[in-house]
Amino acid sequence: MTSTPRTPETPMLAFENVRHPTVLIVEDEATQRIVLERVIHELDRESEILGVRTGEIALKILENNPVDLVISDLFLDGRLTGLNVWNYCKLKYPKVPMFMTSSLPVPAFLQLTRDVAEQPPYLPKPFTIDDCRRFVAAYLMGDLCLH
Repeated sequence: MTSTPRTPETPMLAFENVRHPTVLIVEDEATQRIVLERVIHELDRESEILGVRTGEIALKILENNPVDLVISDLFLDGRLTGLNVWNYCKLKYPKVPMFMTSSLPVPAFLQLTRDVAEQPPYLPKPFTIDDCRRFVAAYLMGDLCLH
């Protein structure tokens, strides 16, 4: 994908003349949530971001708000994990893209999710801003080749 250089006044071409995305971020660490929010707003300043700390709140938001992308940490405050959010999304909202983050090494994440019918796409922490930008842009633009 090629990108057009942007100035603060020039929006990313992929989002011109379209509805701006709503992104649900499920992350209990405020710093990580802020990084994700900044990356999303860098791609589209007009996007709506719903940031929550628990899976329980995430499920309530999903029931009441259409979203275009879900990004969830694996380990969250509360009783539910990111895998619970993943399974709920796959069951109730299968067309809504989602990816997960965690500080687990990739082999440990794959082992933990081995029994999940469809393993979630995974962005391991610590991630670079460029890796995060690539993941978010791919999902918001509909290029889901990262599955």
